[in-house]
Amino acid sequence: MRPAPREVRAHGARLRAACALILVAASFASGDTAIRDKRGVEMVLVPAMTFTMGDLDAGADAQPIHRVTLSSFYIDRTEVTCAQFRAFLLENPEWQHGRARAPLVDSDYLRGWDGLSYPCGRDDYPVTWVSWSAAAAYAAWRGARLPTEAEWEATVRGTDGRPYPWGTTPPDAGEAPRCNYRRAPAGQGASGPMPVGGFPAGASPFGALDMAGNVWEWVADWHDPEYYAESPTSDPQGPANGTYRVVRGGSWSVPAPWLRCSIRLRAYPTRSSDQVGFRCARSAE
Repeated sequence: MRPAPREVRAHGARLRAACALILVAASFASGDTAIRDKRGVEMVLVPAMTFTMGDLDAGADAQPIHRVTLSSFYIDRTEVTCAQFRAFLLENPEWQHGRARAPLVDSDYLRGWDGLSYPCGRDDYPVTWVSWSAAAAYAAWRGARLPTEAEWEATVRGTDGRPYPWGTTPPDAGEAPRCNYRRAPAGQGASGPMPVGGFPAGASPFGALDMAGNVWEWVADWHDPEYYAESPTSDPQGPANGTYRVVRGGSWSVPAPWLRCSIRLRAYPTRSSDQVGFRCARSAE
């Protein structure tokens, strides 16, 4: 006896749900689940977790060490590129060079751009010379947001408290280069950002790339040197207000000690620099 059409549909729905669960389980087992958002940008999954935030070897600003529990979220595999930011400017011309409002950007905003044009050959380079507000506006356009400071650190440290995204080996040890930074002696290494995703050996536990070196990255939080002492234990969102925003991850211009996962730097939200870019995140509903 053939099942009724409604029963067929119900059976198909159950089968699709079972397949989805299998795919999710397999992705968690591999440690690297990726999706593409509505703009086609690849994001990796960071599952719900409890991790250790802070570091005794990263200065007073990264203390006290404390435990944080986070809900699952997605974060961009790489930093936002010039080509990706151009797509945002195409639909939001008010953020183009020379048109963005002065309270939200400084005079260096999108230096080197001319309308929708950026320096030749920079399609896959991280977009730099962007303010915090411009980064946040781009993220909202994508249906995303800037990662919280806790989310950013969880992405690079995982649950084992590693000092670098790739583990415990210092960036200047071993044969495979892991990131773009200023090597010793002075003068070695890159003289600026490099194309995103060029250092697979430096991947984080969840498959995110370039989270040490290349460019500092804006995160959502205001900066407060005392916040770690009073931070909520679950999904902290940072201080309610402040003067500076936090940037994370080091850049092409810093030496190896500045590449530790827990290093924090502060910057005025309007500040633009060739050392600062960003990536986006969104909650995994």
